[in-house]
Amino acid sequence: MVSELARASWIRLLAIENTRNCLSELVLDPFKAQIKQYLAQGVPIASIQKIINPQLEKPLTYNSYKYYVQHDPELVSAQAGISNFQREGE
Repeated sequence: MVSELARASWIRLLAIENTRNCLSELVLDPFKAQIKQYLAQGVPIASIQKIINPQLEKPLTYNSYKYYVQHDPELVSAQAGISNFQREGE
C-alpha cells in the first residue's frame, strides 16, 4: 500500500517537472536566435537570463535556461563551439 502511494506521488512529481520544462521551452523559443548569438559570443547563461527575463511576462529560473540550452542541438553546438575555441587559445 505504501509503495503504491509513494509511486503515485513520484509520478505526479515527474509530470509536474516535465510540464515546467516544456513550458520553459515554449516561452524561450521566440528568443532562440538571440540566445544562440549570445552563446556564440561566450556570454554565460546567467547573463543571458538577466538580459531576457525582463522581456518575459513571468521570469524564468537559471535552471530553465540551462535546460533549454542543454536540450537544443543548435544551442549546444553554439555553446560547444565557444568552449572549444577557448580551450585552443589557452
